[in-house]
Amino acid sequence: MPRFEIAVYNAEVANIVSRGEHHKRYDDGWAETRYVEINAPSLNEAHLRAQSKYPTSAGFIVQSVTPVE
Repeated sequence: MPRFEIAVYNAEVANIVSRGEHHKRYDDGWAETRYVEINAPSLNEAHLRAQSKYPTSAGFIVQSVTPVE
């Protein structure tokens, strides 16, 4: 199955960390972009899986989905 690299961060965490505070649920590292790999049959499915795992409703922003060579 193809692999995709997902660039994701958490906007809520970034906002809270910028004020010198800490998010109640997520560590401060989520204020910066993280790169994770997801296996999926297509680019579209990889994006859907990323959004499911990192939901916008929880503050996550999926910046990009890129095929891994």
